[in-house]
Amino acid sequence: GRIYKISYGEPMKDRVDLAKKTDAELVELQLHRNDWYVRHARRLLQERHATPGWNKVPVNAALRKMLDSKELSTPQRLRVIWALQVTGGLDSAALQALLDDKHEHVRAWAIQLLCESCQPNATTIAKLVKLAFFDQSPLVRLYLASAVQRVPIQDAWPLAEKLLLGGKAKEADDSNLPLMAWYGIERLIAADPARGMLLVNSATVPLIRRFVSRRVVDDEILRKDKADLDFWLLVLRIADETTRLDVLLGARDALQGQKSMKMPAGWVSTYTRLAKSKNASIRENAALLALKFGDKQALTDLRAAVVAKTNPADFRQRALLALIDNRAADLAPFLQELLHDADVRRTALRGLAVIPHADTAKQVLAIYPKLNAEEKADAIATLASRKSDALSLLDAIERKQIPRTDVSAFVARQLYALGDAKITGRLKELWGEIRDTPADKQKQLAAFKTTLTPNYLRAADASKGRALFVKNCQTCHKLFGEGGTIGPDITGSNRSDLNYLLSNLVDPSAEVGKDYRMSVISTKNDRILTGIVVEKTPARVVIQTVTEKVTLAAEDVESVRDSTSSIMPDGQLDPLKKEEIRDLVAYLMSKTQVALPKK
Repeated sequence: GRIYKISYGEPMKDRVDLAKKTDAELVELQLHRNDWYVRHARRLLQERHATPGWNKVPVNAALRKMLDSKELSTPQRLRVIWALQVTGGLDSAALQALLDDKHEHVRAWAIQLLCESCQPNATTIAKLVKLAFFDQSPLVRLYLASAVQRVPIQDAWPLAEKLLLGGKAKEADDSNLPLMAWYGIERLIAADPARGMLLVNSATVPLIRRFVSRRVVDDEILRKDKADLDFWLLVLRIADETTRLDVLLGARDALQGQKSMKMPAGWVSTYTRLAKSKNASIRENAALLALKFGDKQALTDLRAAVVAKTNPADFRQRALLALIDNRAADLAPFLQELLHDADVRRTALRGLAVIPHADTAKQVLAIYPKLNAEEKADAIATLASRKSDALSLLDAIERKQIPRTDVSAFVARQLYALGDAKITGRLKELWGEIRDTPADKQKQLAAFKTTLTPNYLRAADASKGRALFVKNCQTCHKLFGEGGTIGPDITGSNRSDLNYLLSNLVDPSAEVGKDYRMSVISTKNDRILTGIVVEKTPARVVIQTVTEKVTLAAEDVESVRDSTSSIMPDGQLDPLKKEEIRDLVAYLMSKTQVALPKK
């Protein structure tokens, strides 16, 4: 963001007043090698064109003659085209002629000007549609994709269809074209979902096929009992295997957080066919989707898939997650049994937070000593999400069954968010009090500054500090290329400044970007979550917590309370010993990565 001015020797100053030049001289400046003269001369011509009585005929004639010259480079021709545009020298016929130019930049700008300065006529639309199918220039296709958003909707349909049909598979790797094409066709799907669904058979880019399917199903979700996915199912039946998978994936994306969806007519026979596909991904996604439609056979298949240890662990986890999302009957006891299965234990732990059950706390605490660090974090997060389980968690801390240090400041704040006086009182006794007032934080900040002197920090073990960072911070923050993305990457921050570092550790909510502000979400089954709302639509609410991304059906959300607090809680340093704080701060201030301590 810094701006520098670098000069050498005695600067040469040239007094320039282009406003004194004639129209002919301003036209000639369109070929000047210094673009400053080109732009300002074009601006003056535009201002003169807006002056009543100005004669544009000689200017336009000179510019057109210049444009026809074979000696001009493509950038020079573009400057002339722009000058003609601002002086009223380009009509629809002239721009249509430029659509056949051999240079892609000229064709692209002809598309831009045709669609922004006038209502394209039938001849223009016909040429654009032809160009969309035959022109393979990525630049031209990008401008055509933009044009889909600009033309009337009745003209956008043939343009979008030919644009998708004329695409090549390599466009899937383009960083702009697939999304620009999607922005154009999205409004078409909203206008006519059935016709829009047929676009998946035209699209060569998987992303677009998936987005079309998701958009169609999303619309039907909002219709609830009137939802009609028969036309979606028809396309699924006639599509090839590659397209079929994208259609299934798009529908699954749309149905995230939804417990159920009206089963389309003919789904049972379609599922039977999909379940026999040679493509394992099609079989898997069809089963996961069938569960949303209430297909009893899919429910049986998925339960069997979760239990079968011969299946890959990631497939078992996805199958279990689908059962959890669907709130399958008698699921809590099933999840409690799976706590003894290492491959699906974390998914089961998180699922028990979704589905309340009287035995959950007892079952989780029984296996707690056997859990690894990540599983313990999930277990504590589950117990901290409901009032009844939170009391069992506090009992376990009091019995020293769960070490006090296993309860992070984030979990402590979650327990405070439950709003129960008994829980809050016991938490203060067992864990401590979150420092909320500025006076408390300033006092703590001053104490740390006094302790963490340069001499004291030199005695730190940065390796142990890194281990503490991995345990307490790395889930959210990235440092030296390692860590999560929930919070900002702190590698390039002002970490060498002790004041800056301590102020962010002690009072993280002092300055909070809107992307990192926390919300407290209450569900209708008495679950409390704290985290960042990353998506909020009429169909679903997605919350990023410290441990996971949670998708809730909008109908299950009781309330969302926004907070000015950061998702990074206060009191991060409170559970640490004096030497641990020193080691952590030393590592955070280090300029290079250090090795973790040897076990």
